[in-house]
Amino acid sequence: MFNVISNFMKQAIPIFLLISLTLTSCEGVIHFQGYVLDSLTKRPLENIQILLVLRGQDTLKEIQFEYDTLSYNQRIALRKAGVKDEYKSYNVGGLSHKPTEAKTDLNGKFAIGSILVPCVPKCPTCKIVFRKKGYKQTTIKLRSLRNDSIVVNLEKQRDTITIR
Repeated sequence: MFNVISNFMKQAIPIFLLISLTLTSCEGVIHFQGYVLDSLTKRPLENIQILLVLRGQDTLKEIQFEYDTLSYNQRIALRKAGVKDEYKSYNVGGLSHKPTEAKTDLNGKFAIGSILVPCVPKCPTCKIVFRKKGYKQTTIKLRSLRNDSIVVNLEKQRDTITIR
């Protein structure tokens, strides 16, 4: 009887460890995109700064990149010719990139993400903050890690007049 229990334990321990490892290593990929519009005119707003806040910290400062439109060889040739640039590192595809702020484009479009986050015991709630001088800062909370159809309407700040 002791032999049967011993053999069962020898087989059960690796399976239990594998299940535990699988459950504790769950990650999710964050990706959000959409548009930012003026709440009155419904026109797209460009250069709206976007922050992705997870657990109280802006997570985009170190991972949002501007990619070079030139190939690696073209960029090196320009550098040899004396043209300076701010591109610091290269990815596997050969494109150089530099950290940049996340902002909306001319059409008010934004896309942020490609961040792996731990999802144990559950995935974190994401806060996306939209801000621009002259507009009220807007924060939205999302429980999902992916959303491809966010439309945000920003209100203009009202000028306050102080009467003495």
